[in-house]
Amino acid sequence: MGKKLLIVILTIAILIVAFSIVFLVFIEQKGEKQNIEKPDLTNMTNNNSSALVLKEEYFDYILNEIGAYNLHNPPLSSEKPIIKFDIEGEFFTSEIAENKITTKKGDFGQEDLLFTITKTEIINAITSDDMKGYFVESVKSGKISIEIKTDKKQLFLKGYLSLYKELTGSEISPDQIE
Repeated sequence: MGKKLLIVILTIAILIVAFSIVFLVFIEQKGEKQNIEKPDLTNMTNNNSSALVLKEEYFDYILNEIGAYNLHNPPLSSEKPIIKFDIEGEFFTSEIAENKITTKKGDFGQEDLLFTITKTEIINAITSDDMKGYFVESVKSGKISIEIKTDKKQLFLKGYLSLYKELTGSEISPDQIE
């Protein structure tokens, strides 16, 4: 019995070490923040937010500032993280590949998260001195909503869990997943 117990203990230890390496290398990857210039919206106010013509660069900037550059493909997969924005019925879809955020106007691809946000909140977030702090407060106050559109396993493998917790202050619960 002694040899069998030793083999079981060694096997468990090897599995723990292997899982830890996979987790650190693939799952908890930390990307490098992109150098995306803050869009100039100084001439916009809440009174004329309807005049704002939305541009892809606004969403690249927002996602970069909230840390979406840390998202990544699941290990051994080419499936990229996708975040979609619904701005008063107008859609922009962002894809993260190799820590680079690329946004295109339109509703395409199966998103992992859907942000519903108004033009006013986009202006307020971008013009804020603390964009991420403003965004987090807007999520917590309900001015910006986040809808989870994929399963928790995919969110975990793509690195969303820490981003979601930073934005909402809470963990993803099973009843939030579509």
